[in-house]
Amino acid sequence: DYHLLLLPSMLRQLVPQMYISFFLHIPFPSSELLRCLPRRKEILEGALGADLIGFQSPSYSRHFVSCCTRILGFPSDIIGVETNVTKVTVGIFPIGINAAAVEKAAFENPLVDEKVDALTRLYGGIKIIVGRDRLDTLRGVSQKLIAFERFLADFPQWQDKVVLIQVTSPTSIEGEAEDSGNRITNKISELVANINGTYGSLSFSPIQHFPQYLSQPEYLALLRAADIGLITSVRDGMNTPSLT
Repeated sequence: DYHLLLLPSMLRQLVPQMYISFFLHIPFPSSELLRCLPRRKEILEGALGADLIGFQSPSYSRHFVSCCTRILGFPSDIIGVETNVTKVTVGIFPIGINAAAVEKAAFENPLVDEKVDALTRLYGGIKIIVGRDRLDTLRGVSQKLIAFERFLADFPQWQDKVVLIQVTSPTSIEGEAEDSGNRITNKISELVANINGTYGSLSFSPIQHFPQYLSQPEYLALLRAADIGLITSVRDGMNTPSLT
């Protein structure tokens, strides 16, 4: 993670012959954004202490090598960065999931089967959309709710025939600092209340919002019962909802 960007250089100073690999699972900014940081050179030089630097996607890898060239003046190409000491390899290593293990957990667990049956009975005849996100600005939860409201307005024939089950897990420590005044939480609650008030009734609410953690069986049951899984991150690296 970004907390460790300086670590490769520190390790290199302690053990010069060590082979060091560093993987950054979050987005890496463009040079226009990174150059706004007063310690931008130290951040890049810290990461360049590694022999191999990995990123989740090609765009983040491209941003990194571009920053090294534009900010540090080091020659670079799609393979890596040529420092004053060595050539640092830059690679793209998108992380997936163990699909076979997830499939087994989802379809060979009686507890999951029981929860799927309960959801099917509860929402019989209604299309189910499932979203599961951390409650911070990058996950796009408010944008998702606004889009769902627009869908109900533009296609009134779907009113009372589709439900959005949105689970918002408690956020990280960084997210709590960002939302210390509960601004994001309050905005989500307000959107849910407005949409349910406009398009819901005493017997049906188009949005079911659950601000809580889910156990793996609960989440797998939701995915099995759902017609659509809706992930709307604004900016993301390694997205973890599929990891359950």
